[in-house]
Amino acid sequence: MIGETLHNYRIEALLGAGGMGEVYRAEDLRLGRPVALKFLSPEHAGDPEWRERLAREARAASTLSSPFVAATYELGEHDDRQFIAMEYVDGELLSKRLAKSPLSLDRAVRLGLQVGEALEEAHERGVIHRDIKPGNLMLTRHSRVKVLDFGLAKLDASILPPADREARTLTLSETQPGMLLGTVSYMSPEQALGRAVDKRTDLFSLGVVLYQSICGELPFAGETPTEMIAALLRDPPRQLQPMPAEPRLAPFARIVGWCLEKEPDYRPQSARELIDALEELRQSSQSGALSTSTNLNSSSSALASAARSAAGASILAGDEEHLRVPVVAVLPFSNISGAAEDDWIGTGIAETVTTDLKASTELTVLGREQVQSALRAVREQSGPVADDQEAAIEVGRRLGACAVILGGVQRLGDRLRITARGVDVRSGEVHRVVKLDGSVDDLFTLQDRVVRELAAGVSSRTDESAVTGSSEDSSSQGPPSLEAFESFSRGVEQLRLASKGSLQRAIALFERAVELHPTYALAWAMLAAARQILGSNQSRQELLELGVEAGRRAVELDPRLAQGHQWLGAALAGLGEEAQAQEHLETAVRLDPTSAIAHTSLARLNWMHLARVRRGLEHLERAAELDPDAGYVQMQLGFLYALAGDYSAAERACRKAIELQHRPLDGEVIQIVGSYLRLGFTFYRRQRWADALREYRHEEEFLASVPDHALRERTQLELHQKSGAALLRKGDRASAERRLRLATEGYAERRAAGSDDVSTRYYTACAHALLGEGDRAVELFEECVQALPSFTRWRAATDPDLESVRARLDLGLEIEAG
Repeated sequence: MIGETLHNYRIEALLGAGGMGEVYRAEDLRLGRPVALKFLSPEHAGDPEWRERLAREARAASTLSSPFVAATYELGEHDDRQFIAMEYVDGELLSKRLAKSPLSLDRAVRLGLQVGEALEEAHERGVIHRDIKPGNLMLTRHSRVKVLDFGLAKLDASILPPADREARTLTLSETQPGMLLGTVSYMSPEQALGRAVDKRTDLFSLGVVLYQSICGELPFAGETPTEMIAALLRDPPRQLQPMPAEPRLAPFARIVGWCLEKEPDYRPQSARELIDALEELRQSSQSGALSTSTNLNSSSSALASAARSAAGASILAGDEEHLRVPVVAVLPFSNISGAAEDDWIGTGIAETVTTDLKASTELTVLGREQVQSALRAVREQSGPVADDQEAAIEVGRRLGACAVILGGVQRLGDRLRITARGVDVRSGEVHRVVKLDGSVDDLFTLQDRVVRELAAGVSSRTDESAVTGSSEDSSSQGPPSLEAFESFSRGVEQLRLASKGSLQRAIALFERAVELHPTYALAWAMLAAARQILGSNQSRQELLELGVEAGRRAVELDPRLAQGHQWLGAALAGLGEEAQAQEHLETAVRLDPTSAIAHTSLARLNWMHLARVRRGLEHLERAAELDPDAGYVQMQLGFLYALAGDYSAAERACRKAIELQHRPLDGEVIQIVGSYLRLGFTFYRRQRWADALREYRHEEEFLASVPDHALRERTQLELHQKSGAALLRKGDRASAERRLRLATEGYAERRAAGSDDVSTRYYTACAHALLGEGDRAVELFEECVQALPSFTRWRAATDPDLESVRARLDLGLEIEAG
């Protein structure tokens, strides 16, 4: 076509060709300006769908007047081949530029600002691009970006002002559910799943572009489109590598991580929010006054920030005791040698150092659970850090600690080096460094010295007499053998994976530790924990009884060990021994008021076993302050808020739990399931049946990814019942009955196998009621009342699923207001 004249355009050169068509440079003979002509390729020229796609691109782009969007002049046709005449941009595609080298940070920020401006105008006009990628971004010779190719654009009329919705005649892509359009590497998770998308999908894609602009690679790895989609849905983005002497990279990475949130609700909610964050970074870097945290206005960031502020206020300024006593967080001790078989050493040291520091009268030491979950959140959300120390300081700020302790362990044969340092959170200064060498057999002596020297460094008022070593505090009768300590440490690693197999392995390892060293109090406490968690998840009373046995042994050996009281109390609660459970759980909270897990167990005792829902909520809210990244806490909060009718608070907590459920495991934080289920229940109670079913589907997809999770079967049965209830409300009786029957049959199988539990029994009663099987529903309900009388009656009083049998239920018990 070169040399031909079409209408008033003389074609001069081929600029490029792709799957959709060909782009030529031409001269507009009428106006004397260069233009770009985009033609459908010959094989698509006669295809009505491809012709409509080109027309959509012209219509979409023609509505925009942004200086960062290539202008569209007209839609024409020549010899049955459609073409678009548009602005000729003299420059280089970003894809070609990145093939040479990454961009500087300043240029990447400018790129984000300009593409953000283009998207803001497009979104305000109801246009979603859906294919933001380097191949559709042109860099001009004057450092300006032009967004190209609106061929996949979609009209979202819901974001237009009401007056414009009827007036607009723009018809863009009507994508059917399940269709996959766009470039896989830059798709949002919802786009990759073929679900409905809105303007936030473009912001995810821009996040991928910004990541690639700095790193030169994509944030999600995969050799094939299928692998790429799997990584996109499952994995966190790879960390950006810090640049030498580039302090602005961390806040830039936080912005990129914000865009790359898998849930749209946790991303920037508009292009303007993203622009504001990038502009703040640009201005602060110019003024030299870089703020310590970028202003992220998403709902999740605001929630996390509020939780962090609450935690800091309550720990550091909540009462006289916390003002007086330093608050310390102990981070994992890294395995410097890198040999996987030595990971247990660092795990065990961190666990033991935490426990032994808690014995000091001069220190308040945060629990390992909240420290580890905070560290996981920092690593994922804050992007790159200069080193482990920067991450540790951010963890300390997040949890309201005044000091953090971190270190590493290096093993070479039978020799061992432990390096530890205490860091002031506010100033970032290292106030104590400990480097100790010895043989592996000297491990416990080395641990004791680490504890004493670091404690003295954290508080000038702490002397060595105030801190006892690991041997005294964790065993009561001398240090354990190295073999016992290894079994204990490996048990801790298995405990936090939360699968059936890992919990069984943890039990075996802890049993081996106490067999080798019968007075190892901390190992007895962790054995109680493993038995209680598995027994509760699988509804096995014999395991709960064994958990009580281990817990009693732990508190006999060390009455000051909070973990012993906490897990003993949790096991007693599972056996219905509420009075004893309350005594031990309150003791655990008194011994360690900063333990989020102790507050969570006490909360569960109050709301589930004693029907003190308000008091249970108070303890859960305290746990959330102490550990804002504890998914199980957020999930329980969402459930109780929904039951109490506070649906806005329930939805916020559930969405936070969903975010935490998708965070990668690191062997230190227990995997949760059920967050989508709780959000679906919140929507169901608000009579939003379709929204509820959508969340239930999400939960089923997640369950498929954790086939060995200890709670998988119980969660699946509850999903069947709740999905059936929502389908019934929507009028799909046949599908509803299939789901409800799966719930009742599955429960019957579990009951026959001896895995009955009161919660699943209650949901099965609801399933029978919805199926019209009132007698069986009432029978199961009465069994629930025998196990949990007050709470069962309280929730049943307003449960719509029991409406058909409510008149037959005994709901006369007075519920305690507290």
